[in-house]
Parts: sequence; structure tokens; C-alpha cells
Amino acid sequence: MKVIVLAPFPPRSDGRHGGARALASLHRRLAARHRLVLLSLRADDEPPVDPELAAACEEVVEVRRPLARASPAALWTERQRMLGALRRQPGWVLGTDVAALHAALRDAVERHRPDVVHAEFAVMAQYAGDVAGPPVVVTDHSVAADGLDDAAMRRFRRKTYRRVSAVVCFTKNEVTELRSVIGEDATIHVIPLGVEVPPHALGDSGTESSLLFVGSFVHPPNVDALRRIVDRVLPAVRDAVPAARLVVVGAAPPTELVDRAGVTAVGEVESVTPYLTGASVVLGPVWSGGGMRVKVLEALAAGKAVASTPLGIEGLGVQPGEQAVVAEDEDELAREIVSLLHDPERRRRLGAAGRELMIGRFSWDRIAPQYDAIYEQAAR
Repeated sequence: MKVIVLAPFPPRSDGRHGGARALASLHRRLAARHRLVLLSLRADDEPPVDPELAAACEEVVEVRRPLARASPAALWTERQRMLGALRRQPGWVLGTDVAALHAALRDAVERHRPDVVHAEFAVMAQYAGDVAGPPVVVTDHSVAADGLDDAAMRRFRRKTYRRVSAVVCFTKNEVTELRSVIGEDATIHVIPLGVEVPPHALGDSGTESSLLFVGSFVHPPNVDALRRIVDRVLPAVRDAVPAARLVVVGAAPPTELVDRAGVTAVGEVESVTPYLTGASVVLGPVWSGGGMRVKVLEALAAGKAVASTPLGIEGLGVQPGEQAVVAEDEDELAREIVSLLHDPERRRRLGAAGRELMIGRFSWDRIAPQYDAIYEQAAR
């Protein structure tokens, strides 16, 4: 089938956030199964689409994503965004509403005559109105993770999803959430996120007393999680294990959260692999948001001991205590981390079991073919 894919940022296997890496992995495999045309927004500070993926596509179109401006000179060129702001549309919707991409999509549909248009992330559903003829499938990556824009995003989904043929989300819980917003008759499929599984485990027991937290700090649930870790979890851990240190990987974590005793912030890195290798325990707790967490998938696939919350492992089928330790609150999480730091053999067992779970159920080679049936159904 011929498929046009819409992405809000360039997919890259070395992407600085999990979404870019996940899209690159999935789209490379889809390009091997279908004739793929990729249309991507790209901010000035973002690298281009992954070269390997670009080579596998029939065509790649990158459209500059400018910052929204509110000057008199911008009123005409940015008129759609200005109207959206007046109508209180969510910030990310406004930021990804780019006139040049609307035009590029209409042109691509006319030239390529696709069987399906596949929009990645809810915000890209706003382009469904530019698609005349072929069905639109949307993968909603963050059904319950919109933070301050919750009410606005519900309105946005209710309006834009009327124009799409099917929605894909990651967990069964998200199906219930979506149906409450867009109606019981909507066509919704569950396909989990996948993960690139390294050929070998990455230092399964890690360096003694090294904790790792990876996150994109433009994402409010990650900021909330880091705040809870440094305020309540890490002090309790260091009381029991004074040598324990937390390494924070990701661009622009709040200064007040990383300027603490026992915390080292390394910022944005080209590869998280060295930090995964050195970590004794990878922290994946979240207390808000929804969906699946790329960082947890990647840590489990690397054979690392993971400490999380129930929300952090949602959709993974993890058995607490078997593939990861799972804690309800900060105090319990601290106790579990201390126990793991004192028991390298348990860390190895958890890491091995988590890695086997990823190989058996969540490798991208198992996930990508599940889109075939959805494309075929939508095209019919």
C-alpha cells in the first residue's frame, strides 16, 4: 500500500527524545512493508529526518516549523494560528499548525494518491481536513498526558477525530479514556509502543549506587517525577546508601531540581547507552500522564533493573517484582531502590526477565506488522 505519514518532528534513531526514536524505528519497518511518503515538521534547532529512514521512503518532505509570532507583520501569514489562539486551542496544536505543511500535504495527496494517510500524535489530526479521498489513521501517543491543556485537548480531539477513520492508542485504559471523549462508536485499536532491543544486555548490574533518570523536561509528567525523586526519594535512599548518586539525562531540567546534593545533570546527550550501561537502577516512575514510556521500554530492553510506579509500566504487562520493582508512593520507591542497591544478583535477575519480556512482546519487528491490518481495514 502507499502510505503518507505525518510527523510533528523529524524521526531519528538518535533522537534526543523518545518520540523521535520510536517514530524512526517504526517508520523504517513500515517503509519495508509499504511505499512510504514522509511529511515532517522541523524546527530550526532540530536535525533532519534520519538518513536511513529517508533512503527507505519514496519521498521525504520537511517543512520548517516556525515559532508562533504575534506581531503586526505576522498577522497575515500567521492568521490561522492567531485565530486558533483566540479560540483557545492547545499550545502544541497551535505550534504544529503550519500553513506550508497544509499545502505540502494537499500536494502530496494529489501526486501520490495514497491508500492511507497516517498521522503520528493527536496534534497532526488537524491536517485531516486537507485529505480528500483516502482515509486518515491517527496514532495518539499521549491520550492522558496533556497537563494544563487537558480540557482544550479533549475539545480538539472531539472535533478533529470526526474526520479520521481510526485511532490507534497504546493501552486498553486509553481506549476507555478516548471513548469518553470521542464517542462509543469510534474505531479505536490498541497497538503498543515497540523498542529497539540491543543485541546484548548493557551492564546488567551496573556501577554500584548509580541511579539514572532520563526524560524530556518539556513534558510536565517528567518534571513532576523528577521533583518527587529529588525531594523525597533520593534523600531517603542516601540516608541508607550515602554513596548513591542520581544522574539526570535530558535537555533543560529545572535548575532548582538538579542543583542538589547527590545529583548530576549531564543535559542532552548523543547517546544514552553509556549512562544505561553504568546505572545500577534505572528510575521510571511517573504519577501523571498516560500511554507508554519509551525510557522504560529502553531500560528493560537493555537488561537493566527498573524501579517504577504502576503508571510508569502501564501497558507493558510487567509483573511487579519479576521484571521490575513497582512502588505506589515515594517512600515505598525509596525502600525498593535501597533493596536493589544492596542486592546486585536481584538486579541481574530483574534485568534479564525484563529484557526477555521486551524481546518476546515489544520488539519493533513484532509491532510494525500490526499496522498492516489497520491500513487495510481503513482503506476498505
